[in-house]
Amino acid sequence: MIDSPEKTPSLKRLRRQDLNLFVVLDAIYREQSLTAAGERLGLTQPAMSHALRRLREMMGDDLFGRQGASMTPTPFARNIISDVRRALLILEGRLHEQRRFDPVNANQIFRLGLSERTEIILLPNLIDWLGREAPGVSVVSTDTRPDGIESGLANGHVDLVLEASVPVGAAIRRRMLAQDELVVAVRRGHSVLSGRSLSLEQYLALNHVLVAGNRGAGVEDHELSRRGLRRTVVVQCQSHKSALEIILHSDILLTLSRLEAETITAADELEFHPFPLDAPMPPLTLYWHASMQDDPANSWLRQAIDLLMLNDKTA
Repeated sequence: MIDSPEKTPSLKRLRRQDLNLFVVLDAIYREQSLTAAGERLGLTQPAMSHALRRLREMMGDDLFGRQGASMTPTPFARNIISDVRRALLILEGRLHEQRRFDPVNANQIFRLGLSERTEIILLPNLIDWLGREAPGVSVVSTDTRPDGIESGLANGHVDLVLEASVPVGAAIRRRMLAQDELVVAVRRGHSVLSGRSLSLEQYLALNHVLVAGNRGAGVEDHELSRRGLRRTVVVQCQSHKSALEIILHSDILLTLSRLEAETITAADELEFHPFPLDAPMPPLTLYWHASMQDDPANSWLRQAIDLLMLNDKTA
């Protein structure tokens, strides 16, 4: 049987109402006191009086009458309270389900702000892990420069950023994941360095490949410049894959971070030397916006990245 029009809820009418008023109705019914209900909800006496007035207008009934210090429900209020509570329980249950993240059944895209360095460090392990733990989850990597971390997170362009530690505003949360350091890679059988240690003089005398992309000079060049020194860069390229091919077939040197070096599949064809200067690198840090602090999906991914980086550090 089809409900008559007057019994069918009007969506237009519902859109005009503040559904939080039903929470107020339930609180007043439970406490039988406007003041106690306000304390229960964290609302002031004027706010509660205003909410009750709106409830009365919405329902077309007084809902409560005063008997001494108590607020006594009207017959209409007694008739609807069970339905109101049932509706609130259903809404709360649905919202609770929305606040959980089920990685096994999730179908979601995460946008990560990564440089080429952090892409190399994170993505291979992350994608392998997601394939096992969250097969419906995919990742989009976008180059996010340090000076674009705050804007990228604030406007939702990226969900998380993995980058060297830099100053950020109060709206950005962060967690340090790993300390990194510079190393120098050369091919095994290098005509000068094979089986030998690398001195600063040799580092400056030999030729280098710089992986710069669109970010310019590397950390190593800033450290050298600060000391009034300069190395000879004979080739600049955009990817570490190209740089590795270059050093595997020449005596050219590649300076990179230790965390990057640990991901190289051809590591047995290379020798790694400490960078010949004391040049501490900023800690590798994970950034997210404060508004996403309690977001279940964002929190889950942060924990996953933290775990993957911890495994790398302790491997």
